[in-house]
Amino acid sequence: MQFKLYTVKASCLLSFQKILLGLLFIIISQFTYATADSIVVEPVRPYVKYFNPSKMDVLTTFKEKYSNSNFFFWSKSLKMGFGFVFKDVAFSHYGGAWFRPLSFTKYKGDLIIGANYSMPNAEIKQYDIQIEHRHEFGLSYGGGVYNSAQVPTLKTINYWGKVSFRKTIKKFSFIVTAQVTPLTNGSKNMADHIRPGFYAAVYHPIFMAAGGYSYAQFRSCIAVMSPKEGAKYRPVFEALYIDNNAGSYTGLQYVLVDFTLGYDGGFLSHAARLGRAMSPTGLEFGNPLGFLSNPVTVANWNRKLNSWEMGRMLNFRLENYRTPVKDKITGSVIGHDFNGYAQFVINPFQFDKKHNALDPFFIGAEYLYIYKYLPTKNLTSQGGILAGYFYNIKAFTLSAGLEYVIKTNQPIINLGMIYLPQ
Repeated sequence: MQFKLYTVKASCLLSFQKILLGLLFIIISQFTYATADSIVVEPVRPYVKYFNPSKMDVLTTFKEKYSNSNFFFWSKSLKMGFGFVFKDVAFSHYGGAWFRPLSFTKYKGDLIIGANYSMPNAEIKQYDIQIEHRHEFGLSYGGGVYNSAQVPTLKTINYWGKVSFRKTIKKFSFIVTAQVTPLTNGSKNMADHIRPGFYAAVYHPIFMAAGGYSYAQFRSCIAVMSPKEGAKYRPVFEALYIDNNAGSYTGLQYVLVDFTLGYDGGFLSHAARLGRAMSPTGLEFGNPLGFLSNPVTVANWNRKLNSWEMGRMLNFRLENYRTPVKDKITGSVIGHDFNGYAQFVINPFQFDKKHNALDPFFIGAEYLYIYKYLPTKNLTSQGGILAGYFYNIKAFTLSAGLEYVIKTNQPIINLGMIYLPQ
């Protein structure tokens, strides 16, 4: 993929980052505290402070000839985010928003409207629009349209629809979803391109299991967690598998494994996990993921050295991407490329009973690998070291993380700030 080149001076990049941080502080000064956990699954009740932030987050990642800055905002009725990537002298941007207009009324159901966009360069404009209505008794229905082709045209627009039902019985929650995706691809016979799909999830304070199929993709997710809120040791384990080789399609296969010894909310919560587990059509407000937020593009939002994704004391993460390699003449799959990493992080001062200023300090190590099937089967691997610190000021968490790849002598710096009222 070629990027249209723009001349981007370093001073412009610094100015953008200052403006982004300035806007964050201005927005924060306009709002009061809200409850963080009230936004994820249940419909919003009337007479609330609709735009009081439940979470705001800004993150900037730097490495040689690369910078990625993004910001997102959560409230009871709106979730939105946007970001910019500077790579060499190329520029791209991305963003999205989820809005709940019925939260302003006395209606006890819910309506969610979402949209994502991505512009890797000036020629490529990808988008994803979704809408879903939920009744109070559990029935919901909706649909959407998306165009994620490298060169989007009217012929690459795809549509989908869904019907689902969700129910909570005591501590068990259930979601079942049936969907259909008509793929246009320029065909006049729509029946030739209709693909059914099905997703289901069951979760409890101790576990979650979810999975399903949608025309070109299969995914499954399992998680086990300690239900003891406030406990010092609260382990969580999650494994997510996404396979884009369903049916006659061939594509990316993705594995994500996460473990923490001290769950503290955020990324590893059930509410956030539903967004990963229930496919791009899941429309889970706690973690909305659309068709443009696949495992590759969602890396723009990655906060792996940020307190929102990390737990306490000890953390482990593994990500693996498996991409098919096709014969240039026949188009058949002849092998696969692999790339990914394994990462281990520890907070060495959090294991004792005393609290001190060194508790937020963390260190760690990682193993990165790339396997290329062509022209010769070749595995390249390298190690890295990790370090960072979080500093809390009331509802604000400031974070700084360093990822240093030893073989290439490449430092990667992560600077972030989270506003998360208690």
